[in-house]
Amino acid sequence: MIALLIGIVSGLLSSAPMLGPVALLLLAAGASQQRREGRALALGAALSEGVHVALVVAGLAPLLLAEPAIATGLRVVSGVVLLALAVVAWRKRSLTLRPLAPSPRRAFGLGVLLVLPHPGFLVVWLALVTFLAEQGFAPTSPLFVVGAVIGIGLWFMLLLWGAGRVGPTLVARRGALLARVLAIALGAFGMWILVRAVI
Repeated sequence: MIALLIGIVSGLLSSAPMLGPVALLLLAAGASQQRREGRALALGAALSEGVHVALVVAGLAPLLLAEPAIATGLRVVSGVVLLALAVVAWRKRSLTLRPLAPSPRRAFGLGVLLVLPHPGFLVVWLALVTFLAEQGFAPTSPLFVVGAVIGIGLWFMLLLWGAGRVGPTLVARRGALLARVLAIALGAFGMWILVRAVI
C-alpha cells in the first residue's frame, strides 16, 4: 500500500511541473468541451507513461538509453508526430481536438503516440526512481507503477476539468488565435526534440 501511495504522489509530482504536448492538447479538449476525447487522450498518455515507469522499475531503462540508435530513433518519431500535429492544428480555425482525434478511440491512440516513443519520460522516471532509492525507498513493486499511472491520470483529469471550467469563454472570443498558439507550441516541441535527436 505504501508503494501505491508513493507511486501516486510521484505521478502527480512528475506531471504537474510539465506543460508538454499532452497537457496542451488536454487544455484544448477541456476548453472546447470535448470531455470524452480528453479523457481518452489522458488514459492513453497515462498508460503509456506507465510503460516507461515499468521499464525503469524493471531496470531496463538504462539499457535502452545506452543504445544511441534506439534513443535517436524514438526522438525522431516523437518529433515528426508533433510536427504533423502542429500542421493540422495550424490549419484548423478553432481550438478543438476533433481534427487531431475525431473520436475517443483516436484520442486514446494519440495519447499513446505522444508518450510511448518519447525517451524523455524514461529519463525523468529514471531520475525520480534513483532519487527515491537514495532516500531509502527502492520502488520495485508493481503497485508503484500502478500508483504512478493513477497519479499521472489524476493530474491530466485536473487539467481537463480546469480547462472545461474557464476555457469556453476564451475559446468563444479567441478560438482562432488559441489554435495558432497551440500549433506553434506543438511545432516548437517537435523541432526541439528533432534537434536533440541529431545533436
